[in-house]
Amino acid sequence: RYGAEEVKDSSATAESSGAASMEVEKKSEKKEATLDVTQFPPKSSLDAKMGKTNGETTVVNEDGKAMAYQWQDGSWNLVGEAVAAKPKRDADLDDEMQQIVKNLKAGKSAAGPGTKKAKKSKKPANFASMTLEEKHAYAVKERQKKERELQKQRERNRREVGRAQAHLSEQSEWQKLKAAAALKRKQEKAARIAKKKLLARMKRERAQKNKEIAEENKRLLAEQAERRRQMMSGGKK
Repeated sequence: RYGAEEVKDSSATAESSGAASMEVEKKSEKKEATLDVTQFPPKSSLDAKMGKTNGETTVVNEDGKAMAYQWQDGSWNLVGEAVAAKPKRDADLDDEMQQIVKNLKAGKSAAGPGTKKAKKSKKPANFASMTLEEKHAYAVKERQKKERELQKQRERNRREVGRAQAHLSEQSEWQKLKAAAALKRKQEKAARIAKKKLLARMKRERAQKNKEIAEENKRLLAEQAERRRQMMSGGKK
């Protein structure tokens, strides 16, 4: 058997808040005191409750007995009957357990200040006066509320992703049109350069041909002038 001070899981301490320190034993040989089982929720509450971590311990009212259950691998497993334990002096504990007890007495988490606490929702003003069944119903309601908020956030994220994909598709289409326009301008520029080169070559060829024609005409004129000169010199003889 072991005392509630020896349970390291802070969630187990939260479940047994307001109850006297107690120990859990699989086979109780004797009970030092009697627990008020009416302060614990019924066993049926475990059907709608899920543990946070392996090793989390909670106590329920099962047929008028305070029975301890431990969360392990996705299910609540019976540990044994919970009975009040004789308080153990802090000096009898090891260093680690003394630190845990010190944290619990100071109202801190059993794991110490290094544990990051989850953000809690604001409790109703009459939470302290609520019965365990009402507290359980409130916890279920809060969990359902958080699930709805999470679902809404997922839906908002889905819409954002859809808008981002549509915007990306538009950007892609615009990039394609821009690339096609750039390619068309490049092709038109290449065609203009090719046409300009062709005209320059044709101009050079025409100039070369005109030069050859001019040289040929000059040669023919020179030959005609030579023949006339020879004819004139022959006639004088």
